[in-house]
Amino acid sequence: NIIFLDKEAPQYFYVVLTGKVKITLQREDGKEVILSWLREGDFFGEMALVSGAPRAATVIAEAPCELLEFRADDLLAIAREHPHLASSLRRFYRQRLLANAMAVSPLFRPFPRGDRKLIMERFRSREVAEGEVVIREGEPSDGLYVVLDGGVDVVKRREASEVTVGRLREGDLFGEMSCLRKAPASASVVVRRAGTLLRLPRKDFDELVRTYPQILELVSELCEERAENLGAILSGHAQWTEDGLVLV
Repeated sequence: NIIFLDKEAPQYFYVVLTGKVKITLQREDGKEVILSWLREGDFFGEMALVSGAPRAATVIAEAPCELLEFRADDLLAIAREHPHLASSLRRFYRQRLLANAMAVSPLFRPFPRGDRKLIMERFRSREVAEGEVVIREGEPSDGLYVVLDGGVDVVKRREASEVTVGRLREGDLFGEMSCLRKAPASASVVVRRAGTLLRLPRKDFDELVRTYPQILELVSELCEERAENLGAILSGHAQWTEDGLVLV
C-alpha cells in the first residue's frame, strides 16, 4: 500500500511501530530508485515538514504495518518547545538529502556506496536564497555544483532578453561546462526555490577527475548533451517548459 506519493503536500510525520516500508524515488529516466528500507523504530516524513516543500519521495508499505502518525502542525509545535528535537530533525533531514543526492545524481550513481561517500565528502554545502545568482554568464564558475535541496534555473542572455534553457532540481549538476573547459560560464544559474547546494571547488574538481577518471567521462557527456540542448533552444527548435525540454 502507498503511504504517500512524491510531490504530495506534507500532512503527517510517521514512526514505524511494526512492519517494513520502502522509500523510493523516480529518476528522470523513469527508473525507480530504492533509497532505503525502514523498520520498527524508524521514522519518515520529516523532510517535507522541515523544508516546507512537497514530498521528495514515495513511501510504500512492503508488509502489514502499524504506524504512529503525527500531524505536521503538532510536530512542529513540539519542536518549537523542545529545541533538541528540532535539531535532531534537521540533522536527519540533511543526512537523507545527502543519501537522496547520491542515489539520483548521475555523478554518484555509478560508484559503490563507499566511494560515493568519499566523493561527497569533498563537497561543501551552501545555503541559497530565492533569486540568488550562483553562477553568472560570462564569468568562470567557482566549482561544480549539485542541487541538494531546492531548485535553480539556467538562464541565457539573448539580445535584450533572457531565455530559460534549463530547470534543475534535487540531484542535478551544474557548473560542469565551465570547470571542464576552464572557460567562462555560458549561462547564468539563478535560484528558483531556496535550498542547499553542494559545491566542489575548481581545484578539487581537477584533483577528483584525476582520482576518478569515470567522473571526467560522465561530466563530458553531460556537457555535450547540454550544449546540444542549448543550441536547439537558441535556434528556436526547442524550448524549456514545466515538462522539460520540448521540440517545437
